[in-house]
Amino acid sequence: MRRITPELAAAAVALSMTATVLAAEDDRKAQFAPTLLSAESDSTVLGLSYELANSGRRNFASPAAADSDEWEDPNIDALEWGYTLKGVLTGNPDDNPENFAELDVYLNYSRLALNLPVQEFGAVYRYEADQSFDNKQSVVGLRYTAHVSRLVPDTYRTSGDLLIRATLGEVTPLTDTAREAVLGSGPDSYQRWDAIALYKVPVRDWLGDYSEDLEISYRYFEELDPPEAIQEAGLENSEYFSVVLNLKNNLFVAYTEGELPTDLEEDKTFKLGWSWELGDLVR
Repeated sequence: MRRITPELAAAAVALSMTATVLAAEDDRKAQFAPTLLSAESDSTVLGLSYELANSGRRNFASPAAADSDEWEDPNIDALEWGYTLKGVLTGNPDDNPENFAELDVYLNYSRLALNLPVQEFGAVYRYEADQSFDNKQSVVGLRYTAHVSRLVPDTYRTSGDLLIRATLGEVTPLTDTAREAVLGSGPDSYQRWDAIALYKVPVRDWLGDYSEDLEISYRYFEELDPPEAIQEAGLENSEYFSVVLNLKNNLFVAYTEGELPTDLEEDKTFKLGWSWELGDLVR
């Protein structure tokens, strides 16, 4: 077998990080996390974080030759489709410091070869709401994703992974109390772009074997050409910052700060939780 080159290792990591196996047809996920949330307002509540996902893939790339190692010659030219539903639930929505849930339905064209990064282009439908559905909206748009991995020489292991995703779409408010109060009438649709940058790095060498990795993410939302009244009210953009330390035995601690589209009350929140996946129950 040939020596592990940087290009080969990067491609192999990209395959695993994007949940991409050449023969795979679908991928399902059901993850829940009982979480203790402590907000800046000194309120502490018990919540349940959840993430449900299902995806499929049709790969049009030529299969690897019988006498070749497909990890040495990775190639993906595929359509991907699926959904992700995630959010946080608490007993009283008014006490939820992360009062935001989103359903993301997508269709992507995915391209992966030795000329990384992994790139995806696609269309997306997103439904955003708070826990009580007092504020909710839909988004239809186009999305681009790039994924870059930093590799340990001569191995398939990474010393860092960066994902960048940008979306441009049309937002249709279904109920938006803040915009209605400012505009004096039911809000019209508007254009918005948003982006997320997520960096993940192993931390066992720094913090010991009880730790796994550190995830740092930043999300930004901005309305295009907003009305003057929206700008004066400070509703034209929002940003959200998150740091998550994943520990052994599925434990995690996290810090979040900022605003999200249906949760415009800026807050700083500390979280402690334990996550588990349903595994074969969703197969």
